Amino acid sequence: MYKFAIISYFNDEVTKEIRAIQEELSGLTGSRGSLDAWTPHITVGSALTVEESELDEFYTKIESFLETFSATTLRTKEFSFMDNWSGAKLGLSPYVVYIKPFDYGTLGEVATFFEETIKPLYPAWYDQPWPYNPHITVAYKDLSEEGYGKAKEFLAGKTFEREIVVDNVCLAVEGDDGAWREFKRFSLRIT
Repeated sequence: MYKFAIISYFNDEVTKEIRAIQEELSGLTGSRGSLDAWTPHITVGSALTVEESELDEFYTKIESFLETFSATTLRTKEFSFMDNWSGAKLGLSPYVVYIKPFDYGTLGEVATFFEETIKPLYPAWYDQPWPYNPHITVAYKDLSEEGYGKAKEFLAGKTFEREIVVDNVCLAVEGDDGAWREFKRFSLRIT
């Protein structure tokens, strides 16, 4: 059995830029959740459980859908803040700092496919908030209330204005060390 997160990774340049923000916030707030658990990414769908015997069928459904999609572009600018993240129900911090795309191209259509077509076929172990709310997390999981306040103060007036190409959808799995890693990548056509 596999527990997959459904995400898209960024190119090396964007990953380094986001990682630098995460490191700076970690030094300021003491939060290491984003650094220790994830490579910078954007979530595309709910996290699903798939039996090994179902993998080929699962892959085929995804590949068949994605073959009609080209790479898309996210446009970002603002940092956003949340103090009521649903992860708090699991004993994690309710505080999250993220970059909010204001335009996410065709990624919403891809997310809708996973939500409406794939998710009903496989058990979800984490439900992606719906309607789709794309975001790039820069601090979460162990972010204290005090650290959250420091992050808000530090990021006040700052922006992350970028056009970010999304050219993949990936299945990621959690390792024994708690870090999520790419398991399988589905490439989107570059036009």
